[in-house]
Amino acid sequence: MIKKVFMVSTVIVLIFLIIITPTFISQQAPIGSFPRVLIDHMEYSVLVDVRAALEDFRYHNISIRVTGMDDPGYHPPPVHANETYGIQATVLKNDTREFTLNITLFDQGGQGYDYNSTVRIESGQDGDDMVVKREGSDQLVRKPVGEYFRDTFVARSVGG
Repeated sequence: MIKKVFMVSTVIVLIFLIIITPTFISQQAPIGSFPRVLIDHMEYSVLVDVRAALEDFRYHNISIRVTGMDDPGYHPPPVHANETYGIQATVLKNDTREFTLNITLFDQGGQGYDYNSTVRIESGQDGDDMVVKREGSDQLVRKPVGEYFRDTFVARSVGG
């Protein structure tokens, strides 16, 4: 009798696991929503690319704002997208050589992320260097033309 009860309960548990497992598999892991920013320094421009750090992940809302520091009048309209996997913004070096970069995004669950940094293009003997300083950090990262800076967002919630 105990063997039959055990077998029946085992079969019920296995059926339950078979039914519920696809739900767990289809859900995104929380770390999968962490965004990353890639700042690519090219000869005439700086490209800012924002998307998920690990895999394709669709965000509810992404916004990139650039404000010139050497030319405070340089304030192009923000690049904004809804229901997207990533976006890009381009800053021409002729327009500004030092700017703040503010990126805000929200995932499908309403979790907000933000990224703030200062990007400066310095002229040197061997060509331009890009210097990136992230808000709240004393570290300056220097990259010559043709190299990019990659960083993962801090999982810091923003108001929404």
